[in-house]
Amino acid sequence: MFGKKKYSDDEIKEKYDNWVKNLSGRTPRLGIKHTEESKKKISDKRKGIPSPMKGKKNSNINLKKWGNSIKGKTFEEIYSKEKSNEIKNKISNSNIGRKISKEHIEKLRILNTGKILSEETKRKIGEKNKGRKHTEETLKKLSIASSGERNSMYKNGHKVSGNKNGRSVYYIIHTPTGEKYFCHGTFKKFCKEVLSKIKPMPHRKYLYRCLKENTTIDGWYFQKLKSLDEININYYIKYE
Repeated sequence: MFGKKKYSDDEIKEKYDNWVKNLSGRTPRLGIKHTEESKKKISDKRKGIPSPMKGKKNSNINLKKWGNSIKGKTFEEIYSKEKSNEIKNKISNSNIGRKISKEHIEKLRILNTGKILSEETKRKIGEKNKGRKHTEETLKKLSIASSGERNSMYKNGHKVSGNKNGRSVYYIIHTPTGEKYFCHGTFKKFCKEVLSKIKPMPHRKYLYRCLKENTTIDGWYFQKLKSLDEININYYIKYE
């Protein structure tokens, strides 16, 4: 008469769902402590069942050793090619449609600022991207991202123009009339301001052939230099 009321499965499910809704975001067992009697029942129930952590007292140390052993290795080097492709596909699929917040982007930017890649890392990146071509859509996005005020060199081009640019190239030009010019970072300007006035335009007619064959054609000679040690600069007209 005074025994526990029996509920149907549907009633139990409804009661549980209502209880979970009233937790206000808490996990169901958060803050609930087992009584000594409950602890004893759990202990007795688990007697004879081997612990999943048995024999793994130094699991953190072993994990650290394993981490050090694979440091710097690729997925292919750690796993088989088939397994590595499977892992890569899972990572790729999990990130489809994922958007990174502006705050996260800023944190990544700060984290990678001043970071210097090793020569080995650069080599691996170079090999991975060898022969890779951007789609038209990607090229358009890159162009928009680096145009106008978004470009870090916006209104600062004069700081790296001409021979101020560390990647500027040395050129020598010989004309049929005997003039010899030397350009350092100003070859494009030289073609526009000097050679464009000569018809037909010799830099278009002979330039690539001279550079490829390292020869003189109809008195014209163009050559790209690796260093100034290859010529005596005093014999040339410096074009700035």
